[in-house]
Amino acid sequence: MTNQTQVTAWTREADGGLDKLFAELKSGGVLSGGSAGGALAEAMRWIDNYYMLTNNRGLQLLAYEGGQHLVGVGEVVNDSAITNLLIKANRDPRMGALYLDYLKGWEARGGGLMMNFSDIGIPSKWGSWGALEHVLQTSSPKYDALLDYLNGTDYEAVVTLGASVTQMSEKGGSITLTAYLDKALPTPVVLNLQFAGTATSGGDYQVSTPTLTIPAGANSASIRLDSIDDNLIEVSETLAVTIGTINGNARAVAATLQFTVTQEDSDNDGMPDDWERHYGLNPEDASDATADKDGDGISNKDEYLANTNPSTRDGAAPVMGTNLSGLADWSSQMPFLDLFKMSRTWITQCAYSVATPDPGCTGQWDTGEQAQLDLDANGWVKSLPKPEDAPIFTRASTYWAMYPEFKGGRYVVLYEGEGTLSYSFSAHKLAAESTAGRDVINILPDTNNGTAILMTLIATDPNRTGNYLRNIRIIPEAYETTYTQHVFNPDFLERTRPFQVLRFMDWMSTNANTQERWSERPLPTDARYAHYGKQTGIPQIMLQLANTLDKTPWFTLPHQADDDYIRQFATQVRDDLPPHQKVYVEYSNEVWNTIFAQSTYALQQGRALWPDAVADDHTVRMNWYGKRTAEMCHIWKEVFGNDANRVVCVLGSQAAWTYPAEQALNCPLWQQGPCRNYGIDALAIAPYFGGYLGDRTAKSQVEGWLADADGGLGKLFTELRHGGILSNSPAGGALQEASGWISNNQQLAQQHGLQLVSYEGGQHIADIWGTLSTGVINLFTTANRDPRMGEVYTQYLNTWKQLGGGLFMHFTDIGTPGRYGAWGALEHVGQTSSAKYDSLLSYLNDNGGNNLTVMAMVYLMIRMPSRMIPRNGWIVTGMALVTMPIAMMIMTECLIVGKFCMV
Repeated sequence: MTNQTQVTAWTREADGGLDKLFAELKSGGVLSGGSAGGALAEAMRWIDNYYMLTNNRGLQLLAYEGGQHLVGVGEVVNDSAITNLLIKANRDPRMGALYLDYLKGWEARGGGLMMNFSDIGIPSKWGSWGALEHVLQTSSPKYDALLDYLNGTDYEAVVTLGASVTQMSEKGGSITLTAYLDKALPTPVVLNLQFAGTATSGGDYQVSTPTLTIPAGANSASIRLDSIDDNLIEVSETLAVTIGTINGNARAVAATLQFTVTQEDSDNDGMPDDWERHYGLNPEDASDATADKDGDGISNKDEYLANTNPSTRDGAAPVMGTNLSGLADWSSQMPFLDLFKMSRTWITQCAYSVATPDPGCTGQWDTGEQAQLDLDANGWVKSLPKPEDAPIFTRASTYWAMYPEFKGGRYVVLYEGEGTLSYSFSAHKLAAESTAGRDVINILPDTNNGTAILMTLIATDPNRTGNYLRNIRIIPEAYETTYTQHVFNPDFLERTRPFQVLRFMDWMSTNANTQERWSERPLPTDARYAHYGKQTGIPQIMLQLANTLDKTPWFTLPHQADDDYIRQFATQVRDDLPPHQKVYVEYSNEVWNTIFAQSTYALQQGRALWPDAVADDHTVRMNWYGKRTAEMCHIWKEVFGNDANRVVCVLGSQAAWTYPAEQALNCPLWQQGPCRNYGIDALAIAPYFGGYLGDRTAKSQVEGWLADADGGLGKLFTELRHGGILSNSPAGGALQEASGWISNNQQLAQQHGLQLVSYEGGQHIADIWGTLSTGVINLFTTANRDPRMGEVYTQYLNTWKQLGGGLFMHFTDIGTPGRYGAWGALEHVGQTSSAKYDSLLSYLNDNGGNNLTVMAMVYLMIRMPSRMIPRNGWIVTGMALVTMPIAMMIMTECLIVGKFCMV
């Protein structure tokens, strides 16, 4: 254990400590407390002493066990970094060479039979004893060295790769790569080098050849790698070099050399030259670091460190955003004016009546024959089977289970094509007012059974001309003439407008999204936007909402998305989002959480990439997640180019445990890591409070609260604020527990120079296991509606801010409460106030979220007519140089009332 600190330091080096470990084994002098001459010399001294003892007594010297003994002792056995180093050393070619020296030394000193320990065994923290790791393995450095000794043959030469420096400047920098043989060979050795990392060949560096040849009789050879200045604004980039394949009688050490390509900073003011030139600063003048070009009170250097534009008044960072509830027919969010966009997937049905049922029709609600539907590319039904055809179904229906507060009213159903639609349950057609292509329906709320709508295609394309029913829209009658200009429900827009950032996790069905290629994405032309387990999250529609409200979007990309998908998504956002707007991007959602498919996928990918990793599943999972997040971040920032500061790349992790984030940020299993170096900007957590109230261990106690005069509300809020009511409550209660999580993650974020944000948050008082009584569910719902919940939210959010938290993303915007939670800040789109919603908005306003400073320099964002649209369709103009009188009038109005104007 006395050497633990020194060996731990080795593990932080570029090669993970292997060079120093083998130097210590072979020659010593690396460990302050190591044996003279190293481990091999120490073993030889032992052999000498025992040979003298046995020889004097006329005995043979045998070894009943022998070989390497690299294993942690005491508490070191649980040090995963050291364990991984020792396992890698056992797999390294240098171990084979060392074994042969060891065995020859044994023989030279009179040793007889040597019994290696052991034949086959899986490496672990308890040691790598096996010459082979499993019965199917046929070769390894130790095994091959044992056979070479047994057969009297030489062990192959070992080649290592070294470099003159570990970093080079983007401008005029160079690295000399040198391959070394531990012994000269009579024939050449050719190494085929592999290059990886964020630095690109031909863009950031150039190398004359990817091969390196060590001539016959030589011990080394070198090539030079030179940097290229691409004049792009970018963070320091990474370059990883490994030996791919080798031609010749040698084994390559499987190590990766890591390099950093740094940005030139001629005046050493902490701002790269390319960044300064792009924003009109002088890369030869160090004084401009403390200057404030845009007069917003933030120095140019601080703007660089914050990844903001020093030429524009960026204002304060966002403080409050919201997750958006998923798209479903039963959702109380109602985001679209067109009800059809939220309709349920087609249900196959047949005509059933006692007198003349369709053949085979038994009146079932759904015949389950969706696979036989004749659909066009957008999901519209092109034809229906006749009763005498093989399928049972003869019609197709769709359905809405409306939320309890839905007001109903008159709607117009617009459609193209020929056919017949019928309406039932709470919807009734007004035949006298309907015409071809336009039905008028009245939806009558049903407070007893619940409001529901059934729309059925009785017939489509009856004349078989290809003119089938399509482009069905269900629009509130009041918006019939204007709906094409208003995609979104005005009430939804008003409820959502206060929030600064919109996270589309549930709109994208992230936890069930199987999209892999860009061609698989949903499109604006799709019949419906709620697909129930199918592909959702139309990029253009999400961007349209963000642009309509002028809000920052937060996207969670599908976990199976390939690099092209990620690049195309980033390109779509770059081209459609206005140039002043940022974007948050996250790889999937809660990959650490094993209840989701993306968690299993990450583990599978990690095991496939690192089959020899001696690490638990969670460590492998989070290392691969960090790797994929790093790759995603690099692609997005590459697409945005000199506007990469608009991309906020997020790594999400578990609030209650910092280990997942530590693994993902450092990703020690990835040779090209650490992952944090690839443009990750923020660490995101979900510091919910009160989740343990719905746990099994609290069930009986919470049930007992129902007998109180207030139904348990008093005890519930005391538990949240102070704790001590439940026998299993955390010290200080739910809010104190959450504050501890926030503090721990803020310290971790600071260590890595990251922002701490939340990807979700708020109360988590829900029936986690689905076992609580109706009474407890009602208590939880009532608590969410209670004014005291607003007070708890205020205390919670203020603590978040005091502990250093930045952007807070509440989960969620609008949702009907039920057994599994009351997540919505509002319960339905018609609601304008609630304890939670009001607290969120108060926090937002108190922290400057909706206040824009009135300044002498005002920027107007002008949406141009389509015939004049430049790239992105947006231009930004200065204060007074606007030729349209109406724009000047609106500017004056802005200066008076302090509003942000869009013309």
